[in-house]
Amino acid sequence: MERPLEVIQIDHTFADIILVDQVERKPLARPWLTLAIDVVTRVVLGAYVSFDAPSVLSIGLCLDHCVRPKSIRMPESLEELYWPSAGIPHAIHVDNGRDFRSHTFQAACAE
Repeated sequence: MERPLEVIQIDHTFADIILVDQVERKPLARPWLTLAIDVVTRVVLGAYVSFDAPSVLSIGLCLDHCVRPKSIRMPESLEELYWPSAGIPHAIHVDNGRDFRSHTFQAACAE
């Protein structure tokens, strides 16, 4: 492995944070975090955060974030910040989780 996007790894983890209600500041829950990381550069190419358990949907939305160009406009300024990492990976490494073994995930990767 020598080039960016040659191999990425995707996995889920419980975020080590408890999110709170915006108004009453009451604890809501710990969110799930799905990350796609490039093996060569160790750059996070895609991310998805949700209160729902990991699924093919969370993988798909993480991969969607991975392949699209990314930018964000800061609310306190008109400056647009770019996340200069996007593209279609050549190979995806995953663990043996049920969501990664599904036909839907395999068909989406083949497409």
